[in-house]
Amino acid sequence: MKNTLLGQAPFSTDDASGVRRKQFNAALPTTSALFIADFQKTLAFQDALDGKCGNQLLAGPEESPSRYRTLAKLFAEDRLWVDSTSSVCTQLFAVELTNLRGRKEFSHDCGGRSPTYDTANVWRSLLIAGTTTGITDGLHQDEHPPSAAVFPFLAAPDPNGVNH
Repeated sequence: MKNTLLGQAPFSTDDASGVRRKQFNAALPTTSALFIADFQKTLAFQDALDGKCGNQLLAGPEESPSRYRTLAKLFAEDRLWVDSTSSVCTQLFAVELTNLRGRKEFSHDCGGRSPTYDTANVWRSLLIAGTTTGITDGLHQDEHPPSAAVFPFLAAPDPNGVNH
């Protein structure tokens, strides 16, 4: 989250955004509200990427930075909710979507962030269009399928892979 929403161009330089991200990582629940204004700016930027402002997840009806306050506050808390009573885990942000948007189809999903979720596409879709699908990064699968059952969950590095 912090890589997408803190210090994002055109609002910050690389050096300044690195400092802001470190501050966010060191924040306590009592100081996390200091980041709400940062999140509001970048949430507005993300929301505009499809040419339709106001359709982002939890966007309010008003045309001002306060439109993004609810989601900015949620992200400032920096928590990912998991329903530990559920054994069905198929949707990133399932608990949040059920409780904040009334998405009852996710009410029995554990949520959280499994390595098998297409997290990047869900994240982009929620920030840009307010949906769980529709915005894609063009990648349809990992080079090596991750596991949700076998530790360490992520596939071993590919010895012949590209050195990024």
